[in-house]
Amino acid sequence: MRYFPFKMLLLCIFLPPFLYISSAKWVERALESNYTQSIEKTCTGDIKPLLDGRSRLKDVLNKNIDGFLTSRNPILMDIRTTVMVSTKKGQLLYPQSFDEDSSLLNSSEPLRIAENNFKLLNEGLSVKVTVNLDPNSYLSYLMLSGFMIFSALLFYFFYRAGMKKSQEESEEKQKEWTYMLEKDRENRDALEILSQNRTELVERLDDMKKKLSEVNRSEDGMIEEIVSLEQKIEQNEQLQKKQQEEIETLKAAIDDAKLDKGKKSRQNPKGYDFIGKRFKTVYKNLSFHDRAVEGYLDLEETMKLKCEEVIHQLNDEPDQVIIKRKVFGKKNRETVFEVIFAYKGRIYFRRLKDNTIEVLAVGTKNTQDRELDFLDRL
Repeated sequence: MRYFPFKMLLLCIFLPPFLYISSAKWVERALESNYTQSIEKTCTGDIKPLLDGRSRLKDVLNKNIDGFLTSRNPILMDIRTTVMVSTKKGQLLYPQSFDEDSSLLNSSEPLRIAENNFKLLNEGLSVKVTVNLDPNSYLSYLMLSGFMIFSALLFYFFYRAGMKKSQEESEEKQKEWTYMLEKDRENRDALEILSQNRTELVERLDDMKKKLSEVNRSEDGMIEEIVSLEQKIEQNEQLQKKQQEEIETLKAAIDDAKLDKGKKSRQNPKGYDFIGKRFKTVYKNLSFHDRAVEGYLDLEETMKLKCEEVIHQLNDEPDQVIIKRKVFGKKNRETVFEVIFAYKGRIYFRRLKDNTIEVLAVGTKNTQDRELDFLDRL
């Protein structure tokens, strides 16, 4: 689309993965901070049973941390979370290791257990949480879906804005075209009136000349009247010439408007691709230059039909095509043939080394100079 920039399309495509990659680390750090604070508050629970020797610190840590991890939001359950709890001196308490003191494991003396728990608590606990956001987790899917929805809404907003601007421009062009056609009609009516006045003046001049020969009037008076009538005729002719110039100007403006409309339709990549694919499919014995497809799109609908009749004949019976002339370019370029259709239409083609035909350009009499300049630069 003319009013939807290509860079905005690229932005809407690459924005979701960029936002996901940018926010993934932030989410991991936020979860690590949140989990660390929660575990630090709940890992030991009520310390009275620990100091009484009724429970081992490691067992309490294992129970409380496992309970915290299993009680998380279901959306966060599939996120890989690693928790390590150790003392300030580096003794690992969670997860439990297999090289612990066997005498302490088999001991049931509350005093000894309480003494060990107090010792560990006195050293201080260090909680370290590591969170890895897996791309296949539910949270990743939710984040990516949210970013894709945001990108789609952004794309829709700019698309609607471009469509609105394009529609406004089309309406403005249509108003200008209508105004020029109306102005052309008014000038034609004025030219017709001037032509009628000129005819009347000529008739009056003829009558006066006849009366001059029939009636004996003053020679000086008759000459002045004749001179006056001739001056009026000259003024009428000047006005007629001026009106004719205005009509030619309006015709040129209308042709430019039609050309602009053809260019606008050619900017539609779907229409251009469709015509190119259709020519390639239907006319298998021909090849088409991009300039030929563009020139075809610029034609009026009635001229397009006449143009395709010639193209069809070039495809099936090229020897039966009536050639107007041969166009010889610069720098010893091979001969290019010119064919006329619909009186004003022009088709230029050449025969390649493998005896196939390439259609180089399509245009009209008004664009003939532009097509010949293109052939010289080919």
